[in-house]
Amino acid sequence: MSIFDLFKPNVKRIKDKKDIEGKDSNVRIETVQALREIEPLFEALKDEDSNVRLEAVQTLRKLKDTRAVEPLIEALKDKNNHVRIEVVKTLREIKDARAVEPLIQMLKNKDFFTKT
Repeated sequence: MSIFDLFKPNVKRIKDKKDIEGKDSNVRIETVQALREIEPLFEALKDEDSNVRLEAVQTLRKLKDTRAVEPLIEALKDKNNHVRIEVVKTLREIKDARAVEPLIQMLKNKDFFTKT
């Protein structure tokens, strides 16, 4: 056993959503980074900490799974403009037709890039 084995995320706990709901946002961010199961990432998109939400969006971009399209469309309404911009980038990379109309509507919203 190496020292690195001690710091591996507990996948069972992550799958059970126990780690993703911890009180420390840094732990939640690290959990999201280690996560490769997609459903808990959807929950992370609703996290109170914008850094956790941002990390979830970026992880979903790497996975490019079309199951993420609907939750990402919802995330276009995020209160943080950095998260919203990353959502747009992620939807662009996933290239799913379901995102076209919401993205068009978003472009019509003059406050999209300014609300915080």
